[in-house]
Amino acid sequence: MIPIGDEGTPQQRGLPVVNLTIIALNIVAFLAQITLGDAFTNGWSLIPREITTGRDLIGTFPVPGIDGTVTLTAAPLGIPFLTLLTSMFMHGGWLHIASNMLFLFI
Repeated sequence: MIPIGDEGTPQQRGLPVVNLTIIALNIVAFLAQITLGDAFTNGWSLIPREITTGRDLIGTFPVPGIDGTVTLTAAPLGIPFLTLLTSMFMHGGWLHIASNMLFLFI
């Protein structure tokens, strides 16, 4: 089901500036994810251990359960607590961002 509107709400009073700004920020962040790749995504996404320890984890770390590693880059401004905000703008693909922005707009 793809919604095209909302019933039972009063008529729109004006341009939803805040919603459109949040949508634009999400699109800019997603385009940065696509163009800058894993380095950007791993730096700006929330990593629970960074939050619980208060330290920015940078480097290559083993991934439990699989044979592989992940390379973590610096958090925004080197402050891991900022990822509590920036992680909300990370999306997993075109369908993910499109559906989220559609529901946000409606």
